Amino acid sequence: MNFKSLKIGAAIAGALMISSVSAGQLVVTNGAAKKGAQSMALDFATDGNATALQFEISLPKGVSADQVDLSACTADLPKTHGGACNVAKGKIIGLVFSDSNELLPAGVVSIGRISFRGSNAKVGAMQVTKFLVSDANANQLEAKVMVDGAASDGPMKAPVRTNRKVDPASEF
Repeated sequence: MNFKSLKIGAAIAGALMISSVSAGQLVVTNGAAKKGAQSMALDFATDGNATALQFEISLPKGVSADQVDLSACTADLPKTHGGACNVAKGKIIGLVFSDSNELLPAGVVSIGRISFRGSNAKVGAMQVTKFLVSDANANQLEAKVMVDGAASDGPMKAPVRTNRKVDPASEF
């Protein structure tokens, strides 16, 4: 099975889950191994009310920061959105935003891909430790995660927040 087939499968699975997702779901799927590199696809299934999202993924055991290739981490985003990914303290940290406060389109939105050079890391070993979704007014929306076909057991636990408006990037 190739990477494109996996992305299509993830898109279909995500689209089927949209009816049960009130705001958004991060879908992480295993990609094809190429020349000693393992990859994973990042997609976002949304109802169309989300403007920005943030995620934190723990690196699998035995994978160091220098083995992580983030060059395509947010490469598939719509033109209305930008993003950035970085590795810090054993975690991949990603942010997706819109300078013009545009909503992400309803459906399955491809975010990008993360690769691991010289590693046998499997997506099933990935643990999404934080996933936040916000609307155009920086209000936090319900967020769920699916890693390689296994859904989280409910909404992601978010940090304690007050009623103040905050920049989504400040949550990290």
